[in-house]
Amino acid sequence: MSFQAFTQTEPSDHWLEPLVLKEFKNRWYLIGKSEDGQIQRFAFDRILEVEISKVKKKGKGTDFDLREYYNGVFGISNELDQPVEEVELIIGKLKAQYIKSMPFHSSQVVVSEREEGVRVRLQVKINYDFVSEILSHGDEIIVVRPVKLKDAVLERAKNIVRGYLRHE
Repeated sequence: MSFQAFTQTEPSDHWLEPLVLKEFKNRWYLIGKSEDGQIQRFAFDRILEVEISKVKKKGKGTDFDLREYYNGVFGISNELDQPVEEVELIIGKLKAQYIKSMPFHSSQVVVSEREEGVRVRLQVKINYDFVSEILSHGDEIIVVRPVKLKDAVLERAKNIVRGYLRHE
């Protein structure tokens, strides 16, 4: 398979045993095992060419459970070395009903509801996709814990402000 990531100037070749297709934010991904047994993902819109091989390679087995692999993951990127963490968020009144009806993750539960919004708790890995999702809701979502997530959101928010200040 020939694939060109956004960060590459030239396409690269990959051997992959296809396992499943997964959609995230209107983009489809092919998830499969590489020759060394690593799980990899490739966005369909960046796959340039596919060659079906008739040669069967000896892999490390094809037991793959999509639910298990993505347990605790928001988005498409599963950082295997990252633990699933308990996250607590305060969601402002304007977004509360939306987030309650379209939870971030299946583990999300409402802890309390007040006139000014809701407090939710969920079990997820802290990854780029999750931080980006929180930031996409602006000041309507406040991270209560963990501190690691609060710091990641704060650092990205500071970078946004710096960018705007540079281009006044």
